[in-house]
Parts: sequence; C-alpha cells; structure tokens
Amino acid sequence: MKDNEPIVILIILIILLVVITIFLTSCGSKTDESKSIDALKFVINGETIITNGVDIAKIDPNNTSKVLKDFCFMQESAKQYICPYQISFKITDEAVKRIGKKVSALNASNGFVSSSIEVYLNGVKIDELRLPESARKNMTSIFEISGVGHGAAKEEALANSQKEFDKIINAIKNK
Repeated sequence: MKDNEPIVILIILIILLVVITIFLTSCGSKTDESKSIDALKFVINGETIITNGVDIAKIDPNNTSKVLKDFCFMQESAKQYICPYQISFKITDEAVKRIGKKVSALNASNGFVSSSIEVYLNGVKIDELRLPESARKNMTSIFEISGVGHGAAKEEALANSQKEFDKIINAIKNK
C-alpha cells in the first residue's frame, strides 16, 4: 500500500484543485446587472474627448432634462409611437479646453465644423452633435443629448423613453 500512497495523494490534490477551480469560476462568473457601470463617451474623428464621470461638472444645469411626454407622436409608416427625451449637462473647464483645442483644428463649412461629436453608450452610438462654426473659437460648456423611445402603444413608448433617459443619466453620474 505504501507504494501507491504518492499516486493517491496526487489524485486527491488534482481533485481538490479541480473543485477549487470550479468554485472560483462559478463565483467570478456571476454578474449583477444593477451594479454594471455604463460607459458614456463623446468622440470626434475616432478620438474620445469626454467620458462620463470626471469630465461632467453638473447634470441638468438649466432644468431642461426630461422625457418630453407632450411631444409623443404616432409614426404611421412604422406603426409605432415615438416619445423623445433630452438631457443637458455641463462639462468641466478642463474638458472644455480639451474639446476646444480639438474643434479649433477642424475645418468649417455651411456654418458647422466639419466633424460631429458622436455620443456612445456602452459602445453603441446614441446621438450625434453638430457643432456650429463659432465653436472653433468659443467652445460651450453645456451639451444636450436627445433620443427617443419606441413602442406599439404610447405608454410603451413613454416607458422605453424613460428607461433610456434613466440609463444615460446614470451613466453620466458614474465616476
């Protein structure tokens, strides 16, 4: 029996290692959607210029952020309701300088700079902001994102609009 002891010990260690690996893997794979952090970023020509958190100074500085319940309408061609929302926020002075430097180098035509600011939430483009030509010399610190919720009924469209609105507000708040 003593000749088999090293083999038995090795088998026990391997089984123990497998059990520990399975335990650690199952603990690490659980995700809680409510704790996930949404990533919001603003991009010009492929370069991220604003991110949620550190670049945001204040949400809704003009008290205009809301789901626009009175502006819901039926889109006949798609046979669905659409309800818009808008979110305004102020960026930090450092972010204003960073964007101003980038925008001042862009060309302008027809009253707008040549590149828009693309807004992404978790890697999905949710909006595109066109900047007036005046932004090349005087960059604003207040931005507004807008979007819509869709639904077969007005109530569903309102609920979807509120859900998207809340998701973006939470992303802006994330530090």
